[in-house]
Amino acid sequence: MSKPALPQGGRPGAFLRALRPALLLGSVCGVVPVSGSDGTWRPLSTAALRSALISALLLALGAAAFVSYPKAFFTFGSALQVFAALRFLILPLKWFGMVVWVWSNARRLEAYFKACSQYENNFDPLELRDATRYVRNYVGLMVALTTFYTFHMEEVFSSFPVWFQVALIINMCGMANGTAVWLMIMDGSCLSLADAFRGVSRRLRVALSRNNIPQLRRLVRQHGQLCQLAGVFCRTFGGLLTICIYTMALDLSLDIYLRARSGQREVGVGSAVFVWLERLASLLPLLLLKLTTNAGDRVVRRAQRAAELVRGHTLASSRTDDDPDYAVLLAKLDGQQVHMNMNGYFILDRSLFIQTMKDIMTLIIAVAQFDMTA
Repeated sequence: MSKPALPQGGRPGAFLRALRPALLLGSVCGVVPVSGSDGTWRPLSTAALRSALISALLLALGAAAFVSYPKAFFTFGSALQVFAALRFLILPLKWFGMVVWVWSNARRLEAYFKACSQYENNFDPLELRDATRYVRNYVGLMVALTTFYTFHMEEVFSSFPVWFQVALIINMCGMANGTAVWLMIMDGSCLSLADAFRGVSRRLRVALSRNNIPQLRRLVRQHGQLCQLAGVFCRTFGGLLTICIYTMALDLSLDIYLRARSGQREVGVGSAVFVWLERLASLLPLLLLKLTTNAGDRVVRRAQRAAELVRGHTLASSRTDDDPDYAVLLAKLDGQQVHMNMNGYFILDRSLFIQTMKDIMTLIIAVAQFDMTA
């Protein structure tokens, strides 16, 4: 009776397919100058030119709206109005910082996508269902919620001309969705790595049950290349994570303090829906950061799983306990570990989320103190 085949993965290009919904959304919002099909970057490519034109359009619309009606955005009669103006500026500043980061790291992003493709060419492509489902569902939620919230801004600016409202809606939709795109891509990439490590561990378990040394050696090499891919991921997205964390902490701290100071007021049914949507939209970056830190922690744990499987097998089997082949494989796996050091800025694990929450509380106290002394 023949033995069952080792579990296989999906088709080549699974990494980019998992991220495709976010890449398409980023292309529409002008924050993805690399090709969504193969991850390549060329200064005069269609993707780069489209990204540059859309970014310029969003900047022009925002500048035209601000120059025409500056008082619609900024009034400095009190400290609360200063905080409100600062919070309004966070979105365009975050979007601008992200655009600068993307263009300055286009080559590095291309190298990361190329490393993903090279991994899939060297080894069997893996099925990334968890990452694909996450990216698709979150992109749909983000687009629907942001668009609905932005269109309700006409209640605030209903006294202004129609062209002003249209320009502001296009500008805010593009910037709000654009700022979330690369964080979704980073999160989806992290989940893809976690799925890939899980696939390697699953195949490793089957190979161990058969004592298939050639297959085990190949899986250990595959595990090592995945660890290298995780290192490329950390070096690529470290700057992006820094931008997202600092702007999100400042935005949430100002939002919480302004809501606490404004107090509760009577609102209609439509306004109440808008208020709750606004609150949900403001918490989306925090939810996304929580998912990102969980994904980073999952990558580390699943990368360690391979060594645990080999070690457990050697301890449980008397035939393999003194086998030099297993000792060599275990030594290699122990040396192939992932630390998720995001280019020296942060360690991407659950403690990062806890530290960010502490920073938000510190900022709220600092804002309150500034308000009292103003």
